[in-house]
Amino acid sequence: MPLFRLAQLVFAVVILVVESFSRSVVYFFRRFLPTSWDDRIREFFGTTSERGEYILDVNELVTRNGYPFEAHTVITADGYVLQLHRIPHSREESSRPANRPVVLLQHGMLMCSEVWVSNGASQSLAFYLADAGYDVWLGNNRGNKYAYKHLRLSPHTEAFWDFSIDDFALYDMPAMINHICRISNVPAISIIGFSQGTAQTFAMLASNYETAQKVSCFIALSPVTAISKRAFNSIVNTVARSRPEMVYLLFGRKSLLPAALFWKENLPVWLFVRVIDNCVKLLFNWDTRHIPQKHKALAYQYLYSHTSVKALVHWFQIARSGEFQMFSDCERYYGKDSYSRHTPPVYAIERITTPLSIFFGNADFLFDRSVLLEKLPKSATVEAVEGFEHMDFLYSDISRQTIYPKLTQILNQHANHKSPPANI
Repeated sequence: MPLFRLAQLVFAVVILVVESFSRSVVYFFRRFLPTSWDDRIREFFGTTSERGEYILDVNELVTRNGYPFEAHTVITADGYVLQLHRIPHSREESSRPANRPVVLLQHGMLMCSEVWVSNGASQSLAFYLADAGYDVWLGNNRGNKYAYKHLRLSPHTEAFWDFSIDDFALYDMPAMINHICRISNVPAISIIGFSQGTAQTFAMLASNYETAQKVSCFIALSPVTAISKRAFNSIVNTVARSRPEMVYLLFGRKSLLPAALFWKENLPVWLFVRVIDNCVKLLFNWDTRHIPQKHKALAYQYLYSHTSVKALVHWFQIARSGEFQMFSDCERYYGKDSYSRHTPPVYAIERITTPLSIFFGNADFLFDRSVLLEKLPKSATVEAVEGFEHMDFLYSDISRQTIYPKLTQILNQHANHKSPPANI
């Protein structure tokens, strides 16, 4: 390993050690501080009354805005228990009209269903679609806040966290789609995915032909199937190019960055927003200028939810290979002659027959757009949004006027129609 890369790796370790030490100091300080002092300090910094409106669960986020809410339980073929959340109709209707088109919204990495309803009634995509006449379902991946259970495994064990993007695609997506089709009594549904939610949907459509026919169309917002070489700063690139053992040494083999929940609960809202802004600027060079400060204060509280470290390792493998591939369990993959010894299967996006619509920001440098655009079926539609970054499709103050009407136009063209057979 070159000396420069080794120094960067050591620096990354130092950052994690300092964070862990700081967290311990705050924890013990609060534990031994008299309760009255602790309450006064938290109130002064805005971690009690100010944060009160920012700690709602998805049920409260939906119902407080006047919309109906349902929670459904889905069990995957390998035993994970997922929650699906549903907004069956708009707040102006007393019951779900017949023949209402159905859409599933699938979140990104380190997120949960809350991201679709956390930007207020006027700006959140889920509410917009419910008002536009859709039966809206919100998905959750295994391991996150609403899918933190397994029939046999405990979240305290490494076995529970032994999953990657492949498992989201091969198990979670089919289980959710089949349940939605059965409950809503439709032959097919539309899907809108964001970030990693696009990756797992692409993977499912390219590998599970039976389930793919139950998807009438797929809209990908900020799609990611390959990582751009400009995506990360040099320190993250060094970690990404390290062997999996080094990533597991830094982050463990269970949940990724669980300390984020600690800081979210203990930092003042304004400071937590500033930390997130600085982190995404440092790591991805995002300015977040299209996201108003008042939206950040609310939306950023719902950004983090659990996922596995193995999922991060999977993304690092994709970044290293430049291919949208399955997870590689072969350690030699990272060796000097790795590519000649082992080649993981690649998801064949070009064989997808489901109608595809792609929306990405031309200021989003997280994904390698050339890899995706070259492999898309010729029938896919692609739109680059001027000035948009990765997160803007979720939180921008202009998405409702500029993006959402285009999404409903696409959905209306394909509502509840089954996709043609796959090109095998």
